[in-house]
Amino acid sequence: PFRIPGLPEAVKDDMAETSAIAREALTEMRRLLGVLRGADAGAERAPQPGMDQLEGLVAAVRGAGLTVDLHVTDGQRPLPAGVELSAYRILQEALSNTLRHAPGARATVEVGYEPECLRLRVHNDPPPASGERPPPAPPGHGIVGMRERAAMLGGTVAAGPTPDGGYLLEAVLPLEADHEQRA
Repeated sequence: PFRIPGLPEAVKDDMAETSAIAREALTEMRRLLGVLRGADAGAERAPQPGMDQLEGLVAAVRGAGLTVDLHVTDGQRPLPAGVELSAYRILQEALSNTLRHAPGARATVEVGYEPECLRLRVHNDPPPASGERPPPAPPGHGIVGMRERAAMLGGTVAAGPTPDGGYLLEAVLPLEADHEQRA
């Protein structure tokens, strides 16, 4: 109303009411997010992990009992922030899935730094047949989340069982943001 002089009072009243409703909705959303975040409210200000922390991730997974072979090709280099975080989270979820769904299996992580994209490949062998095995964990939303992360960057994730009883995940994350320019 302050930008358009001479508006009828009814229109000014409608705009004021719409503005008040919008402010109330935003206030409620902030309250809801505060409740959902709980003690993690400060986490959003923490530095996000990237591919420079991949060795630490692999070491942590090894510490949890998973045998992991890591192969990085074409030289690690700085990546766009979204690719850094998404690649790290995709690898983190893939290794967590191996721990959860194939305890005792061996995993191989391959990271390829190519001129146009970052290629990720995580393959796990079938879990060992010997000994008592816990029942398989129920499926979650990990693969869906990985696909969403990749799609957000214009990339892809393919995942599924291998003929030998293992599992393979392959992700391709483009290094240029062409998908944003088309939107």
